[in-house]
Amino acid sequence: MDTSSAEDQCSPRTCDNAKYTAEFASMEAEPGTWLISHRPVWGFNQAWGTITDALQQALQARRGTLPEGIELVLSGHIHLWEVLSFADQRPPQFVLGNGGTLLSEPLTIQFTGQQIGGLEVKRGRSYHGWGYTRFAPGDTGGGWTATVYDFTGGLLFSCRVKAADVDCR
Repeated sequence: MDTSSAEDQCSPRTCDNAKYTAEFASMEAEPGTWLISHRPVWGFNQAWGTITDALQQALQARRGTLPEGIELVLSGHIHLWEVLSFADQRPPQFVLGNGGTLLSEPLTIQFTGQQIGGLEVKRGRSYHGWGYTRFAPGDTGGGWTATVYDFTGGLLFSCRVKAADVDCR
């Protein structure tokens, strides 16, 4: 989904979100689908707190939910690494923008219990340093493992993703 022009900060009456409302409304997904977009549907940054108001408001036309079948949401835009899982069991949001961390401030937010787009964050984690993430199928029980490496290829930590929950260690 091309979300490169979605507004981060806007009030409900000023958001230009008609394009995104239509895209969310027409979206269908096969089981195991990943939604990939430039801007995260849900995300935090140090300057504004929550971001991508336009996408969150556009999603309200679907009663705030993504189509059944979407398993993960992967985005960039914020210049850090972040993962959020939600109390209502919607797909986790990964923000994989840590190729440009010198362009942002580290997050100091305690994610658990935070509200974003009317949702409660169940778990979250961020990392402020250059690196990359590799996703691999989980064990025999399904899901995924997201392994985060620094720019030299050194292992930093990994996250298990299963049934809309994320546990990072």
